[in-house]
Amino acid sequence: MNTQILQHSSTTNNLIRGGRKCLSLSVAAVLLGSSAAYAGSDSHSHNDEDANHTNAKHQTISFSGSGYLGYRSDSNVSVSELDTNSDVADGAVQSEAQLKVLVKPTAKWENVLSVSQANTNYQTLSEFDLGLTTLSASTSYAFDFAKLGAHYYHASAELDGRDFLTYQQSGLSVGKLLGQRTYLRVSSDLIDKTIREHA
Repeated sequence: MNTQILQHSSTTNNLIRGGRKCLSLSVAAVLLGSSAAYAGSDSHSHNDEDANHTNAKHQTISFSGSGYLGYRSDSNVSVSELDTNSDVADGAVQSEAQLKVLVKPTAKWENVLSVSQANTNYQTLSEFDLGLTTLSASTSYAFDFAKLGAHYYHASAELDGRDFLTYQQSGLSVGKLLGQRTYLRVSSDLIDKTIREHA
């Protein structure tokens, strides 16, 4: 099955020294194969008893996790957000761990919580050591007229053991299946990004 995705987004991005908020709006249209669209759409042919039985089956809580450990070699160690280049090569150990929790009280209501930690530790240039902690949460409910959702994302970074960047994004989204082949999604997000420069 071939799936085609068309996406249009209008986003205001700012690289900030200090703190600033911006609002972004994105629209995505997805063209799906008819079989996938049919499987994902709500069927109105089932009676209330069948729907209640399906909801009971989908009352689930699941956990998943992942981890990564590797080594990288960088010919020019830099911090792009600060437009800083060392003009020196160095190697770094990279590690990452993630935990994800999915809570689905009913077939139509889904909640996702994710936490991750990523670290980059250079052998020589420790002033470029980077640690990134991220937290994301989302909830969505598939009503008959549309799928409504809310989401939140928070990231905090440390450079050489000191606070470096804080990024927060929260928003609302509306999705609607049009016919059997097109899915339209509109989202609006409030973004707050702060970069702290250290002398």
